[in-house]
Amino acid sequence: MAEIVNTAPKFVSMLGAEARPENASVAILLGTAERQKFGLEFDAGVAPAVIAALSGLLGKVASALPADQRPQQQVLQTTGMAFGINEQGQPGIILSLEGGAELMLALTLSDLPALKEMVDQALEAADLDQRH
Repeated sequence: MAEIVNTAPKFVSMLGAEARPENASVAILLGTAERQKFGLEFDAGVAPAVIAALSGLLGKVASALPADQRPQQQVLQTTGMAFGINEQGQPGIILSLEGGAELMLALTLSDLPALKEMVDQALEAADLDQRH
C-alpha cells in the first residue's frame, strides 16, 4: 500500500450521495460512530475502481470473520446489464446501477461456463419459486 498521508476516521454509515456532472465527479456523505459527517468526492474515472477495490477487500474481511460476525451488506440495485469487451479484449458484464452509473466486471474465458451454470441455476430457482 502507498504511504498514507492523511487517515480518515472509520465510517459506519452512508448518509447520502450525489452526482456532480459539472465536476465530472460523484460525492458521498459518510458518518462515523461519533455522528460526525464527512464528504468524499471522486473523479468519475476513478469511481469504478474504488467500488471494485472496496468490494474485493470486503470479501477478504468477511471471509476472515465468523459467520455470525459478518457485516450486513447494503445491496446495490442494478437497473440493467449488457455484455461487453474491454480494451484488453476480455469479455465482461456491464452492470447499470441506480443513478445511471455503470460498472464493468471483466471475466476470463474460463469464467464463462461457470457464469452460464450460475445463471441457469438462478433461472431454475426462480421458476421453482413461481410454481409454489
